[in-house]
Amino acid sequence: RNTLDAYRRDLIDFDCFIAPRQDSLMAVEPKDIAAFAEDLNNRGLSPTTVARRRAALRQFFQFAVSQGWCSDDPTRLWDGPKRGRALPKTVDASDIDALLAAADRLAGWKAVRARCLIELVYGCGLRVSELVGLPIRTVGRLDVAALRVIGKGGKERLVPLGSHARDALRLWLDQRPKSLPDGPVRADAQKFLFPAKGKAGHLGRREIGRRVVASSE
Repeated sequence: RNTLDAYRRDLIDFDCFIAPRQDSLMAVEPKDIAAFAEDLNNRGLSPTTVARRRAALRQFFQFAVSQGWCSDDPTRLWDGPKRGRALPKTVDASDIDALLAAADRLAGWKAVRARCLIELVYGCGLRVSELVGLPIRTVGRLDVAALRVIGKGGKERLVPLGSHARDALRLWLDQRPKSLPDGPVRADAQKFLFPAKGKAGHLGRREIGRRVVASSE
């Protein structure tokens, strides 16, 4: 519903702009689209809003061409605005201390696992998706200064392995056998640093999110 309303507003905005210039939307030319793009910039709209206006119009005119309402797509030459990348949000050290304290309140090996998860995310700069799928062979040696990780797009990168993360890993590797599930899934689960009984054989991203929230409450 929100998407439909937003696209409807975008098309109405363009219709109001083009009315004094053309008798019909189907008579719109690339020069009209260029004038509209300039008008959006002059209004000081954000790149995100301009990009949505462009997407709405491109889809509209591509549909119009497919239906035979017009013979050409006037938006074809409209290049999208350059969208800046926002700086990543940081986590305060006191928040990490609170999470570690909450992890320590868990029972048995789950406390050790929770602390290790937090240390690796925070200390190594791992994405959660990278963390949950870490093969056990990745940490075959703990006397190294970095871990080799396969990240987004299958790209390999090195992440730093600090002393706190290394200590947490040593403790977890001692407790890890207790977390291995029974049954046919055990063989797959053994391949991962953080095994689980799910189909993937390892902890899931959402499961980590639930555990972090639950441990911090």
